[in-house]
Amino acid sequence: METKDRRWYDSHLETTRTLKLLEKLSDEEKEALSESLIAIVNQIKDFHRDDFEDESKETPLSLGIDRVIGLYQSSNGRRWYDKSDSFGFAMKAMSTLPESDFKNIMDGLSVTLSSHT
Repeated sequence: METKDRRWYDSHLETTRTLKLLEKLSDEEKEALSESLIAIVNQIKDFHRDDFEDESKETPLSLGIDRVIGLYQSSNGRRWYDKSDSFGFAMKAMSTLPESDFKNIMDGLSVTLSSHT
């Protein structure tokens, strides 16, 4: 039987794994990490801003329905990271990145967090 992933990122094993590791961090560690993640997201968005100004490159039309629904549902505060203002904001910011950038961040976090446990 085929099952449908519940969240837009469930198909990426490292994201699921990384979120489990992140949940175990202290509130102070999550706060500090949130600030760093938001800074990284802003740098990536600045980098991609040049892509949008280059008329020869195709601009993305949408985040995708699964991401939009995920952003909407995050306002319900059901997930552990939605309960933290700073980490919830960081997750929302990351979810607006191109999927490859989001996965690269999660892959890097997974490697880093796994080596510290």
